[in-house]
Amino acid sequence: MRRAWRRSRPDDPVRPLLAALVLAFPLPLWAGGAPVLLFSRPAAAVGALGSEVPPGTRVVAATATLGDYLGSHGANAFWGVEFTDDSTPTRVLVAVGDYLNTTPINWFRFGGDGAAYDPTTDTVYSPPASGSGTYVASPEQLWNLTWFRSFCESRLTCYWLSSLPGEENDTRAAVHYAKWYHNVLGLVPTRWEFGNEPSQWTDFGMNITTWSTTANLHPTAPGYAAMVRAYARVVARWFPNDQFIGLEAACACNRLLAEDTAQTDGATIDSMAYHSYPTIAGSNTSLSQFYGTLESRANITTSAARFRTNVALGCGTCGNIPIDLGEYQAGPFHAFSPFTQTYAGAPWIAASAIQALQQNLSMFTVFDWNALYNASTANVTWEGKLYQRILPNLTMGSDYAVNVAAPGVGGVEAVLTENGTHESLMIVNTNTTQALNLTLTRALFPVGSLGSFWSWAPGQSLPTAHRSVRLATTYLLAAQGILLLDNY
Repeated sequence: MRRAWRRSRPDDPVRPLLAALVLAFPLPLWAGGAPVLLFSRPAAAVGALGSEVPPGTRVVAATATLGDYLGSHGANAFWGVEFTDDSTPTRVLVAVGDYLNTTPINWFRFGGDGAAYDPTTDTVYSPPASGSGTYVASPEQLWNLTWFRSFCESRLTCYWLSSLPGEENDTRAAVHYAKWYHNVLGLVPTRWEFGNEPSQWTDFGMNITTWSTTANLHPTAPGYAAMVRAYARVVARWFPNDQFIGLEAACACNRLLAEDTAQTDGATIDSMAYHSYPTIAGSNTSLSQFYGTLESRANITTSAARFRTNVALGCGTCGNIPIDLGEYQAGPFHAFSPFTQTYAGAPWIAASAIQALQQNLSMFTVFDWNALYNASTANVTWEGKLYQRILPNLTMGSDYAVNVAAPGVGGVEAVLTENGTHESLMIVNTNTTQALNLTLTRALFPVGSLGSFWSWAPGQSLPTAHRSVRLATTYLLAAQGILLLDNY
């Protein structure tokens, strides 16, 4: 009802007064809404609300209007992070956990290359020193699940994912793993995965003790789907409340795996996941190309739609099955763009998260915690600051599209979220040369009311927080800027 009221309500009468107050600050001058080049002052021009615009920046008048309802996300069920399989010392994990407790992340995924790890015996199977032949077993705690159990149990909310040994295709091994997690570790995964990225498997159906560098046994799509069905059935006999992610696909392009798994297992699984590492030519060397991945066919908007279509092809009756983004980072995988380690990584991830909300993805999992927290220096990274300083303030609930009209400016992403009377508006401008002079109305967001907002722009080590203020109608959003408004 409130959303319908907002759609039809005219601008609030306090808006002219607020606009006058805002314009009393040194905002750029406008003539008929035309863009202005700020070059007359030697120092940076400072906007009404503290944003800085470097000399020579093109400022464009922009407006935002409310779009369609997109979906809904609970407060605890969207943000995720991957735990790497790298034998991280406990003292480092404690620091990582302390950091994660300052973020909205509540999903923790143990996946990646852990297929060659047996957590029930803390044994890692690796290629021999010669580089060829049968894998060699060595004792190693690749995942410190003992620490994780204490970390998880200390939190109010903790969801996590771990794997059954899917590549072995052995139901006895699946039951063995499930019993170990239930009865020995004493911490049961919120959802089971059936291994990771089956399109990359080469030892399908082989006992892990016999894996070899020369093996070439790839699962077919029907063969993988049959394994999922068999595993889910046998584990459910022992633990009927366990839940399953049907697939952790290497990419949205794994059409047959998605289609056959949905067709065979759609009635018994709880979600499907794919992985994405967007990259285009020059995205590792050119800042504009780095952001260009968000507007390319490699972006979440395109990949999520593609994967959802593939799932629906296999199961018309389960076309609404939740879709997770199980791994995400600026690609290519294992050769991530160096821009992720700069300020640019923050607006890139923020814009990506908005796309994930726009596509109603159920989980947005960043790869991996090292991208958020630098264990070597004990410092929070730029992407990590986004998760720590801005995203915890984003209301989770009903999601609505926001259309930003800014002539000639591309790379702007926006979303409005609502939970009762509590609302958030997040807008990210990934354009590298153009800033926005953004006008908001009460038809979109309750400007004029009491609230807080956060802004971030290049050159600022941390986002700037403005708490307990009257939310204005006009904001200056810098090139590569992030703006989050939150009402009370």
